[in-house]
Amino acid sequence: MHLISELSDHLNAFSNQRNNKQMVSKKDISMLESLLFLQAIDQCSGKRKASEALSISIDTISKYIENLEEDLGVKLISSSGKGSNLTSVAQRIVEKASKIKEILDDISAIKLENKEIKGEVRVFISLGYASYMVPQELSALFDIFPDLKINSISATDLSQLNMRDVDIILSSEPIDSFDIVEITNKTVHCGFFASPNYLSEHGYPVDLDDLVKNHRLVHKHNNMLKHAIGEEKLKQAHICFQTNNNLALINAIENSTGIGIMPLSFASQGLVSLDNIPCDNSLCYYLYVNRYTKDIPRVRTLINFYKNIIDRMENPIPTLNNENLPIIEMLSGK
Repeated sequence: MHLISELSDHLNAFSNQRNNKQMVSKKDISMLESLLFLQAIDQCSGKRKASEALSISIDTISKYIENLEEDLGVKLISSSGKGSNLTSVAQRIVEKASKIKEILDDISAIKLENKEIKGEVRVFISLGYASYMVPQELSALFDIFPDLKINSISATDLSQLNMRDVDIILSSEPIDSFDIVEITNKTVHCGFFASPNYLSEHGYPVDLDDLVKNHRLVHKHNNMLKHAIGEEKLKQAHICFQTNNNLALINAIENSTGIGIMPLSFASQGLVSLDNIPCDNSLCYYLYVNRYTKDIPRVRTLINFYKNIIDRMENPIPTLNNENLPIIEMLSGK
């Protein structure tokens, strides 16, 4: 598993458990140090060699071991003319303490990986994709890999793009090219959205007929609105704003111009999802990579970053009176 995913998993696990467990105490820290000294004694076959290897006095090591013996209530070191030896109980403890060293080694590897992940990654993001998916985690990514750089370009027309000129492609449409490899894709359902201010001023549409007859609609130059309400109702609808730009559509809805169709994930970004109005539209996000650069460490890091975001994209199923709408049941395969 990639480092970012591992860190995310560990942090999530810690967050879930922190309310049920006490924080690490000073006594816990002292015990960890004692366990590592005990492991050093085992590896060096005695206190003296361990003290020399660690550049720590024998008295200091002995004090930590004595404290550990007192805490556990068992004898850990037996002395003889040949030196200090671990008891059978101490041997069992050392086996467990070895896991602590493994964890420390894993953490140290973060620094090594940070040094390896550096340089520029060229990312192409189609305009439709860029408007609907803006990774909020980019700041955290650069905190982990400060020498990583992203050169991002966007366009509406993929036909002018030389696939070999980029490392990663985030596209809202499928691409067929020998030079790229598909990593993943995600279908995201859409729904009707309005701003809270618009609903406060114009009311909440009770059904599709009310939406068409009594509300302003904003529309992108595609078939989404026609597909959602039907060709006849589209002729009756009051479409006050049309655009070929997703960002302009988003701004129009956010600024209370009218009601429009958006991915359901926008429900978590301040807009109101009109769940009582069926909408069977969906969008598909694609993640492609350059087959010739995909295994470069910095590129692989960013591939995993975007894949993780796509995999976690919210895709809630709208409900009416706690029951799935028929069209949504069909979409979800139920």
